[in-house]
Amino acid sequence: METRHVAETPGPQGDKVSGVTFEPSEDGFCIAIEAAGWRGPALAAGVVGGILLLTGVGGAMVTLMLSISGMHIGVTLFISFLAALHIFAGAFVLAAARRISRAVGLLDVVGESLLVTVDGWKGTRQRQWTSDEIKSIRVGPSNLSINNEPLMELQITPREGEPEGYLTGRGEETLEWIAGKLREGLKVGGWEGE
Repeated sequence: METRHVAETPGPQGDKVSGVTFEPSEDGFCIAIEAAGWRGPALAAGVVGGILLLTGVGGAMVTLMLSISGMHIGVTLFISFLAALHIFAGAFVLAAARRISRAVGLLDVVGESLLVTVDGWKGTRQRQWTSDEIKSIRVGPSNLSINNEPLMELQITPREGEPEGYLTGRGEETLEWIAGKLREGLKVGGWEGE
């Protein structure tokens, strides 16, 4: 008999995390992670991208007014360059924010294998390991930060190679819950020394 757990907040039962579905099966389980939406890191990046885009558009209007008034061409070109830079940077940051807001993931544990499929801001990634190939599963800081605070991510460290990060910017409680379920299901440690 399969049960499905979807809940609002982490709880002592371990099966209650917002935006996460835990589905056990005969030989393992599946954890499905819903899109985060426009909150947290996606909202912050969206605001920054919007501000850059608006300042770029404002700079373009200033450039137009200066060129009409006969301002020196060097000043006009410099402001045009800055405006274009802001517009392109704003569009890039808004596109990244949109991908972060729509990121979804599937973590399948079948027997002693883990299959990770994540569609996030880095595109769709899929990776598979056996429990013997995994050194640790834990939550750690990513390379991305907001206000000099690194965004946390689920980190899977293989016995050979560098850690791979997934689900960047999700709530730390949610990531800890997911890491715990994966460690429990695969019987691996949470730190490199375990």
